[in-house]
Amino acid sequence: MQTPAIVNTFNESELFKQLGFSIVDLGENSLVLAIGDTNVSHSGGFGVLKTTGINGAVIAAAMESAIGICGYLAFEDGPAGVIELSQKILRIIRKKPYPM
Repeated sequence: MQTPAIVNTFNESELFKQLGFSIVDLGENSLVLAIGDTNVSHSGGFGVLKTTGINGAVIAAAMESAIGICGYLAFEDGPAGVIELSQKILRIIRKKPYPM
């Protein structure tokens, strides 16, 4: 597994740049994905556009990305199943826990 190359590929991708995502750490059994909180279009936690929270759609995209990257690393070109992702955001997520 060539994790440094994969990390760079994703971090330098146009999708990750636009979404403000970056892989902070990629281990054999773990992934830490940071969401940049400087993008104005990310604001709007709980539907209030002027809050300091991160919009739920951005959080869902980050979770989907993390799951997809882990699946890719686990199965590569092999067969994979379909999962259902459900999340409940119970409070405003105000800022990222890791510096970018």
